[in-house]
Amino acid sequence: MTTGSTTEPITSTSTAQMTRSLLRTIYRERLLVWIVFAVFMFAISLLVGLFYYPQSYSAMDSISLSQASGGGGSQLALLAGVGGGNKAKYIGPLKSRKFAEQVEKTAHLRDLYDLPSNDDAVEKLQRNVRFDDNATDGLLYITMTLDAPPRLAPNSEARRAKIRNATAVVTNAYAAALKNYIVFNDTDKDLQLLKSADIQLRQARTSYEAAVEKWISFVRGSKSPTMSAGSTSGSGQSPELAQLQSLFVRRGTLEAQIRSTEAALEATNHILSASPSALAQIPTEDLLLTEARRRYTEAHSDLQNLLIQQADDSPPVRRAREHLKIAALHLREQAEAILNGNTSEHAKREALKVEYETVLEQIAIAERSIKISKDAATGFEKLHAEVELSLKILEATATRFAELKLQTVSAQSRMNVVDEARPPLKSRPGMLMTSLVSLFVALGSVLAWYAVEYTARSARLSAKRGGRPLESHRIEGNP
Repeated sequence: MTTGSTTEPITSTSTAQMTRSLLRTIYRERLLVWIVFAVFMFAISLLVGLFYYPQSYSAMDSISLSQASGGGGSQLALLAGVGGGNKAKYIGPLKSRKFAEQVEKTAHLRDLYDLPSNDDAVEKLQRNVRFDDNATDGLLYITMTLDAPPRLAPNSEARRAKIRNATAVVTNAYAAALKNYIVFNDTDKDLQLLKSADIQLRQARTSYEAAVEKWISFVRGSKSPTMSAGSTSGSGQSPELAQLQSLFVRRGTLEAQIRSTEAALEATNHILSASPSALAQIPTEDLLLTEARRRYTEAHSDLQNLLIQQADDSPPVRRAREHLKIAALHLREQAEAILNGNTSEHAKREALKVEYETVLEQIAIAERSIKISKDAATGFEKLHAEVELSLKILEATATRFAELKLQTVSAQSRMNVVDEARPPLKSRPGMLMTSLVSLFVALGSVLAWYAVEYTARSARLSAKRGGRPLESHRIEGNP
């Protein structure tokens, strides 16, 4: 028993000494090799990290969200509907596919990453976006991370620049989509009232402008040249009616002139139908056929004087009779010319008839114009009343909208982007992190080698000694 109890501590001490000796032996033998191996592994790991390990870019913007009414709590709590009162739940829409689809229309990640479909781009956006609420700052942070080619990958600089810019574009697009949602889809009561008032104001303004435009178009297209607000009201006579009265007066005057002219011509024609001797009885002061009657009268007087002095068949008497025949023929020809209407009096009568027909046409036009003016006046007043009504509605709606706007926080003011996202200047992992990881890989590889070689040598020594350490045999064999 004494011998056994003495051997056990000696055996444990010998085993520890042998382990330390073996470790020192391996360390001395492999130190240079390990240094070279570590350098090699460090270089390999660094090259793999620089040429094959993908990078990533992250961009972040911060948003301040205000409430329509009082209330505290963090922004994310308000978004999630916890302690937010009647606040809309924005966290769901932010993570929804709808927001991602809106952002994709701006960012175009499908083209940037050569994805098969828009659904893949939307899923990529949903996986890589992160929303973080900071209760201390009171801000909502939107962070977007996009993978990029390795740092030293060939021909990757342009692609890396596009991805770097895309991270900022995506982040800002999420902020814009959130603001658009707050403005147009927020279910807050006050905002709904403000939006409804804004819609009614726009509709009232549109109705007013349409009424004014319709009124102006009616006036421009009206056939009444005097269409105005004052032409259809008041005690004064309208220009159309005054013009019609003057036309009626002119028509009566022309009718009298035409009748008197026709009567004069008819009497003249009756006189001209008589014989030349009868025409000669017309007083000399009358202007009808003055010259022809004078010639006939002189020829007749000459013949009568010759008959008193000379025989009936004397040459002078015969010549006088010939002159009288010629004068009678000339008088008849002039009378026939008058009967055929080849005089200025007939031309004046025709001119009076033409003028009379023109006045009749003008009277018809004036009568139609008066009817049109009456119809136009009715339509004018109706459109004018519509314009006034639309204006009153617009004024009332604008007043109500202004009151609501003073009492309610505008949806545009509910959200404010504190810091817009900018294209990141550095990617992750950086050069320092890549070097540290490569160093850890190199040291880990050396330590793994150390452990494997120690295990292998220890196993061989144990096998050679029959499972017992060398130092224990020496102790037991010592007298």
